[in-house]
Amino acid sequence: MSEPTIWKITIEEDKKTNTASFHPASLSITQNDGVFWHNNTPNPHQPAPDNGTSDQWVSQPIPPGGQSPQVVFDDNPPAPSYPYHCAVDPKASTEKGVINVNTGN
Repeated sequence: MSEPTIWKITIEEDKKTNTASFHPASLSITQNDGVFWHNNTPNPHQPAPDNGTSDQWVSQPIPPGGQSPQVVFDDNPPAPSYPYHCAVDPKASTEKGVINVNTGN
């Protein structure tokens, strides 16, 4: 079994449209890898799974310039994908992403 990887997703703002988005919007990881989000915008954001609660991954919004704690995707078996959105602005069409989990088999 290889060592888990820690992945970074950056929350960026488009200066022309004043909309935020997750970069990368789609991330493929291996089971037991970790992910954290870095907020590079002037507003707070809170990534949350589409089928979960707003505080399931991040207990409170990530402040501007801040980063979340690491979220480890170690469910057994893992879901094949975890679509997510920003719980602060859940209807924003640009603030969506997906984490795809490979079991490594």
